[in-house]
Amino acid sequence: MGGEPNPAFIVRRAAAYQAFYEHIPLRLAALPRGGELHLYRRMRWGDLADFSMLDARQYRTDQPCGDGEFPRCPESLDPAVTMLGAEQEEWLYDGLARSRARWNVIAQQVMMGQLDHNRGDPRIYWHDAWDGYPVARQRLIDHLAAARGEIQ
Repeated sequence: MGGEPNPAFIVRRAAAYQAFYEHIPLRLAALPRGGELHLYRRMRWGDLADFSMLDARQYRTDQPCGDGEFPRCPESLDPAVTMLGAEQEEWLYDGLARSRARWNVIAQQVMMGQLDHNRGDPRIYWHDAWDGYPVARQRLIDHLAAARGEIQ
């Protein structure tokens, strides 16, 4: 889990966000500001469904085990490691807790389910998706399970 990105990377990322915004049909609220691109949002479909659209790329902890497919490392089990970042994770939980919709849909760009790419020992995981963030995934699953218990 490295520290802050270097200044050259920050400038490059800001330019990439601007180019992304100019070439992808995004809403005005996503206009990059100060090197930040706010993509996560919630959409409501009456009382039928709430859609929480996540950004699982921008705010997460760098993959603690590195990029690619290989066995899980102890660093991925650190509770501080996050897929969504603390602010977005809190936003998601708060929105789910406040929702009165019949369905809550969580939309994202990476696979949530655990997938063992080896079927034996050692277990091999793809660390770019939630498999690289097992504690963060379990936090979300626990939150959903607790909310379900409150509803029933």
